[in-house]
Amino acid sequence: MNCIENISLDTSGDNTAEYLKQTQSMTGLSKSAIQEYSAEVDEELSKGKIPGQKGKNGVLLPSKFYFTGSMIFISNMPASKIEDAIMSRSIFVDVHLAEQDVLKRIQTILRLGITEDTSAAESYTLEDVEQVMEALGGTQESSNEKITYMTPEYARGSKKMTVRAGKLGLIMLKSGLSNWARLAALYA
Repeated sequence: MNCIENISLDTSGDNTAEYLKQTQSMTGLSKSAIQEYSAEVDEELSKGKIPGQKGKNGVLLPSKFYFTGSMIFISNMPASKIEDAIMSRSIFVDVHLAEQDVLKRIQTILRLGITEDTSAAESYTLEDVEQVMEALGGTQESSNEKITYMTPEYARGSKKMTVRAGKLGLIMLKSGLSNWARLAALYA
């Protein structure tokens, strides 16, 4: 996977990925012929054919293909643990919640279950929610964590300037969005 990942996320070259084992050789074929075969394989796979096998129920994947899509990486790892190569090739959004924000979210979810019909077996009141939050140590006062919310200035200060960031900034500028500069500072 690393070979395909590195080639397909690179900003130079033609974004090809190659793998020779148990594939249909694309050696000597034109780009259009490779793309045509890849489209045929996609169609066969959508019909339930098994990749990497010859015969009636299978289809051989191309030994080379052109990556033209996008990728979304979702991880519960802290940003400091993610490889710089991946970080520099992506728009990164850190969705880390501070403890007090987690508590607010839990309280909101619990409050959604409040009903006026207190005779139902699974009903509870606002007072019930508050008592449970307090019993579990989930009151707002229990959190003393210093919070730094993401701002364009903070985001820019924590990121290295790269050619990729510059190119992404140009794309955002040319997009016509009125807030392109803020988005570039936060995500490029």
